[in-house]
Amino acid sequence: MPSITKLKGRDNYKIWIYEIQSNAKIYGVWDAIDNQNTLLSHEQQAFALSLIFHNTVQSIQTALTAYQTAAEAWQYLAIEYNKLNIAQLVKEIQDLVSLDYNSFSSIESFRQRAQILI
Repeated sequence: MPSITKLKGRDNYKIWIYEIQSNAKIYGVWDAIDNQNTLLSHEQQAFALSLIFHNTVQSIQTALTAYQTAAEAWQYLAIEYNKLNIAQLVKEIQDLVSLDYNSFSSIESFRQRAQILI
């Protein structure tokens, strides 16, 4: 089981989803998370749910016990943590505006940072 930064709440949600997506694609279970693909084996479905569950803090894990599939858990987390309050929105806009291409070592690192902010 890959270990990534645990989801703690809204503050690290965007980075967390990026890491979960990357790992789920590497392990071939992204379809179980993204669109509840029933063609995947039971083991793949279970692994996808475990990937989400084990990479969250305990308080979030408690809420996730109500869900049977990775897609259901993913949808719950999106509804719960993909919200912005005004202060977060202002900060994200400021971060995006201050993004300077020249401060990055490569176009790829710039693209990755911009993608996280968007």
